[in-house]
Amino acid sequence: MGQEVLLSRTKRHANFRLSNVSSFVTELLEIHADEPTLHVVFIPGNPGVVAFYKDLVESLYELLGGSVSLTGLKSEVGNLKEGRNRVPNRQYNPSLDIREQKH
Repeated sequence: MGQEVLLSRTKRHANFRLSNVSSFVTELLEIHADEPTLHVVFIPGNPGVVAFYKDLVESLYELLGGSVSLTGLKSEVGNLKEGRNRVPNRQYNPSLDIREQKH
């Protein structure tokens, strides 16, 4: 009887960090592939707290075979306080800032 060798990958965990995106301190949830074929950026709706989606991000990474990097980005637009407009005059485009940042 031959001995089976099971290939086991260490589970990769999503990292939570704060970053300056479009002049706002923004919550990011990231998981990076070693050799990504695609980078997915998502902005969660309700609830807009990216940490809530940690299990989802880790599951997607596993389901896609570890070949995709994922970044969850908290949208500041949903966090405006009444009477206090924090949106800059220019259009808020976090995906451009994410691509410009160096890791």
